[in-house]
Amino acid sequence: MYVTKQKDTERHLTHSTNNMDSGKPLVDFSKFFDGENLEQEDLVLWFNLGMHHLPHTGDLPITLMSTAQSSVVFSPHNYLLSDPSRQTVQQVELDLTGEKVVVDTYKKKSAVCKAPLTIDADYSDFQIDYTVNKMPKPALCANC
Repeated sequence: MYVTKQKDTERHLTHSTNNMDSGKPLVDFSKFFDGENLEQEDLVLWFNLGMHHLPHTGDLPITLMSTAQSSVVFSPHNYLLSDPSRQTVQQVELDLTGEKVVVDTYKKKSAVCKAPLTIDADYSDFQIDYTVNKMPKPALCANC
């Protein structure tokens, strides 16, 4: 993976006929790196995305690749100080662990909007008599 300054003259890192003359390729990617400063510049990320195929019994008796996978994921790391959804003004937490329901509105201010909003409800009488499991329970087997 390489990062260079964006230049309109450098649109492709290779050419379909580059392998014809490796001594003088039509696009010489090594010339893209000329020591320029990348600070506060538009950048281009050059990366090579290959395919990989994990052989499986479905490939037999021929080894033609019927499936192949390629992917790339770019995600920021420690980009924000915390989860940005914590800044939402409609956030309400209901603590159902005690005898009484504890409601936390995270000190939200009253919304000012021309459209009618119904987020100022009283949740203190909220009751629940069931739970929803995130993971399914394993099936019970009489013969196990």
